[in-house]
Amino acid sequence: MKQITVITENRIDNLADICETLGSANINIEFISAQGLAEAVVVRIIVNDEANAVKVLEKRGFKVLKSEIITINVKNRPGELARIARKLAQKKVGVHYIYLASESPRSGQIIIKPDNFERALRALKDEDYVV
Repeated sequence: MKQITVITENRIDNLADICETLGSANINIEFISAQGLAEAVVVRIIVNDEANAVKVLEKRGFKVLKSEIITINVKNRPGELARIARKLAQKKVGVHYIYLASESPRSGQIIIKPDNFERALRALKDEDYVV
């Protein structure tokens, strides 16, 4: 799965500008995560039309990066994330970042950016996770 990352200055209206730019182009935001880092903000977004999203955001002057991520369907229960993290660690897979994309009482969807996709996918499939 692909994700776009927008790195921009940390201004009050930047999130609104990003969301309005995508909405005006009829691009749906499926998942979003944002973190402020002093003078900058990093906004990670999964959309229904990645190529067009990159184009319209860059046209508005935003710096946009594209990256591969792994989406993992998990049961919503204590210890599930620990199990995934331990399995990845045992296979020597580092995680650049992780976030919860969706949640229900029974299940959730976690997004990770591993340092090694092939090892991460093998580790997760060994545990029968749906990726």
